[in-house]
Amino acid sequence: MAITINGTSNTITGLAAGGLPDNTIDNGSMADDAIGVAELSATGTASSSTYLRGDNSWATVDTDPTTTSGTNNFTIADGDLIIGTAGHGISFAADGNLGGMDNELMDDYEEGTWTPTFNGGYTSITYVDQKGGYIKVGNLVTVWYRIGISAGTANSNAFSIGPMPFTSKNWHGAGEQPMGGGLSHNKFAEFTNGDWYIPYLTDGDVNVSFNRNGDTTVATATNISGNKYIQGWMHFAT
Repeated sequence: MAITINGTSNTITGLAAGGLPDNTIDNGSMADDAIGVAELSATGTASSSTYLRGDNSWATVDTDPTTTSGTNNFTIADGDLIIGTAGHGISFAADGNLGGMDNELMDDYEEGTWTPTFNGGYTSITYVDQKGGYIKVGNLVTVWYRIGISAGTANSNAFSIGPMPFTSKNWHGAGEQPMGGGLSHNKFAEFTNGDWYIPYLTDGDVNVSFNRNGDTTVATATNISGNKYIQGWMHFAT
């Protein structure tokens, strides 16, 4: 008996009770597009963004590869997590916070090198060493530097090092120190006279000065005629 499938009325005639044995009809037995989506009986809605599951239901295709069930860890087996738009990052909004909190978005990380110079205190400088590095996490910057000079003529300007790779945050619009630092090595006469000095970075500045004995008097330069080195570090906010 011939079997007739009518796609318009969704009927099959000539089929004996019990249906066809398994694997009676395969792909080679039907012409292309003989049965379309409209002829399939499945729950849900067929569309360009759904697929037919094994349980005879239409399911939505997840086009966002970063979506998880909310209960699993997100793992990158190889490669990087790239933030494609500036101002976005990793949000910690689900964590608790103090009353003064104004941001819980980690939106920046950077590390690199910079070239420290004397921007005050000396002229006619001969450098023998200029090294600097930095790490920036969010708006917190850590810099370190080492400068060596073999010759320099003192002038009337304050002794300072810069420019830092970033400008310090303008906290109050005045000369207040947002952060601080220290000296790990120096051979300059300014720092070997028995006084102690604190690296000082004012609001909206890029040059580090050195306060003497904790007051507002900054170190002044003396002539250099032999190799002298200064090495230190600084924390500040941007």
